[in-house]
Amino acid sequence: MTSLGYKERRDDARDLIRRTENPLNRARESVTERRNTLESIVPPQTDPIYIANVAAKEALERIISAARTNLEVVRRTAGRLGLKL
Repeated sequence: MTSLGYKERRDDARDLIRRTENPLNRARESVTERRNTLESIVPPQTDPIYIANVAAKEALERIISAARTNLEVVRRTAGRLGLKL
């Protein structure tokens, strides 16, 4: 009876391992897939589209700043000449 109890426990343990292997393998594959997805995401500092957008924004800010300066010069000149804008 002792050997039968051992054999039953061993078989139960094997059955438990078989039943848990498939969900564990699916979970492992899912984690690997998610890790690969995260690794494939390009950080903003190296993304060409992000870099181009930042450069365009900075260029526009410089253009707007220059236009404001030019507008102020025109207003002052117009004021000296007695013109209203």
